[in-house]
This record gives sequence, structure tokens and C-alpha cells, in this order.
Amino acid sequence: MKKILLGFILSIAAASFVSCDMNDPNDGKFGDASDPKGGWVDFDTELKSLEDRDTVFTDAACRQIRIPIQITSPINTEGVEVAYTIEDLSGESAADLEGTAVIAAGSRDGYLIFTNPEILTSTSRFRVTLVSTNRENVTAEVIREERPSVTVTIIPSSLAGSYEVNEVSEEGTFDYTVDVTQSSSDSMKYIISNLYGVNPGSQTTIFVNPDGTLSFPAHADNFLTVYQGNSLYVEGISGTYDICEGTITMSFNLRRGPGANAPSMGPYNVTFTAQ
Repeated sequence: MKKILLGFILSIAAASFVSCDMNDPNDGKFGDASDPKGGWVDFDTELKSLEDRDTVFTDAACRQIRIPIQITSPINTEGVEVAYTIEDLSGESAADLEGTAVIAAGSRDGYLIFTNPEILTSTSRFRVTLVSTNRENVTAEVIREERPSVTVTIIPSSLAGSYEVNEVSEEGTFDYTVDVTQSSSDSMKYIISNLYGVNPGSQTTIFVNPDGTLSFPAHADNFLTVYQGNSLYVEGISGTYDICEGTITMSFNLRRGPGANAPSMGPYNVTFTAQ
């Protein structure tokens, strides 16, 4: 009788187990549990939780952005190709992008790598989403069937620093040094000390534009210094900058007075090279 009762209890337990397994709402969602090569891809856990993934990169225009990704399967003998999309969030770029990255065989970790100018110079904030893989047993969907995504914010680099200057004009060729500082009230505004190389205490204003060019205030608002009895003002003509190379090039005239008809000298062509 004890054996019959025990057998009856075991049969009920087995039936309950099968019933629960058949009604598992997550069954198959993350691949076959019996397949050690199956799983899903996600961003590395160092990028915070799924609900709050926001990472900031400084000086991104001058080096790669590397976003870590991983595969959850314990075995990865085949490697996996991961497709992703890039959605612009800043309103600065009209085109969204897409691409692929590879987690190599024998590793569970890989990187999405963005380089200049693929995305870094066209937007300052974008969302990256993993959308699919090239393997049927590895999915790009995680909890709640949401595809993993992360938001990236790029902080523009600064031109501030000391520079060696080469100046060429009808007066000759001259070499000197200047200091460039960034305005505390306007990140696009910079002050050059010692432009023209005759007064280290002089201050000249320039503005940087997102496209790599420079702009200037009106010469009447850009006093340089008093030199040889003349009040000199900087009249900017054109200019460019390259943060990655650490260079600034600029052409300007010097006006002897703030008026519209003040005599002009120049042009002066200068190249700044970061020290």
C-alpha cells in the first residue's frame, strides 16, 4: 500500500512539472536552454541598467568610440555578427545609420566601434540599438522583448592650450607663441593672447563653428593692442581648426582704428600648432 501511494504521489508531481513547463511564457524567448551555444546579445553590464543607459564620450572626434557588447551563451565557437542601428537624437544629422559588429569565436565580448567621420562629426547625441544577429540561436531581444539600446552623448573637445605660431605676411615670417582659452560663458568662444606677437597681454576673440571653420566679431569689437602709436583691431578674414591635429589656421587684417574706413594692413596668415 505504501508503494502504491508513493507511486501515485510521484505521478502527480511529474504531471505538475510537465504542465508548468508547457505553460512557461518565456519558453524559447532566449533560445533553447539545452543549447549551450544559444542566447542573446546585449550591451555590457557596465553601461548601467536597461532602463538608464546613457554614456558620455569626451574628445570623441579625435578617437574611436568603443561601446562594449557581449553574448550571453557560455560557448561561442562560431562567432556572431551583430546588426545595429544609429538614431540621431540631436537634430543635427538628417541621416540615420546602420552597421554590423562581430563578437569573435572563442570570446563572449566585442565592441561597436565608431570612427570619425562616420557619426562623430554629424551629431552630438544618438541612440544605438542592437537589432539582430546572423545566428538563429542568438537573439537581439532581451527582457520584455525589448531590443537593447544605449544613448551616447559626445562632448566637443576644447581648443584651449598653448600654441606655436608661424605668421606670414608682407612684413616677413615670424614665429611666436600664444595661449588660447575658452570662454566660461560661451563654449564656442575663444580668446587668443598675443596674436601678432607684440603684446602677450592682448586678447583677440574668435568663434568656432561645428563645421570646423572660424568666425570673428566685427573688427571694432576686437581690439588687439596699441603698437607704434597705432590702436590695432583684428579684422578676421577666414579660419579653420582641427582638434584632432591640434592646429588652427587663420587669415586676418589689422585695422588702425575701429571705424569702417580705418586703414588696413595685411593680410596676415598664421598657423597655430599645439605645443
